[in-house]
Amino acid sequence: MKQTNILRIGKVSSTNPKAATVKVVFSDMDNMVSHDLPLLFPQGLKNKAYAMPDVGENVVCLFIEQGVGDGFCIGSFYTLSDTPPVTNQDKVHYSFEDGSHVEYDRSKCKLTVHAVGDVQIEGRNITLSGGTIQINGDITLNGSTTLSGNVSLSGSVSCPGYCKC
Repeated sequence: MKQTNILRIGKVSSTNPKAATVKVVFSDMDNMVSHDLPLLFPQGLKNKAYAMPDVGENVVCLFIEQGVGDGFCIGSFYTLSDTPPVTNQDKVHYSFEDGSHVEYDRSKCKLTVHAVGDVQIEGRNITLSGGTIQINGDITLNGSTTLSGNVSLSGSVSCPGYCKC
């Protein structure tokens, strides 16, 4: 039996984030909706990747049999109206709806993280190393703090309840 239409283009009609599946509507098949289709991810065993497409996003699906029952959603793609966020071969870029983005430019060896909201970094020990580390804004230190090396300070220091200044 000859298989036809095993590769189909459609739009995500619903998502199941817990199962990492989507249902896809195919306008060229009288708006037929697929069964739940597993999404393909770069990794899913020891290291795991996860990103769900949005409802209405264009996707490509690969089917094992003719029809829209057994298959996979293999990914989305850009169109003339939904264009890439950057167009530079040297950049890896992830952008988010709120304007936040993460980008690495291998030609400049530069990693940029831009967050519209808060940023939280957690770890057992966190080390910042660099030629110059510049912090703009207010700093709050909780817990014991040790400064070593050459420390210069301009402005004022207040230590209510801690210092007898």
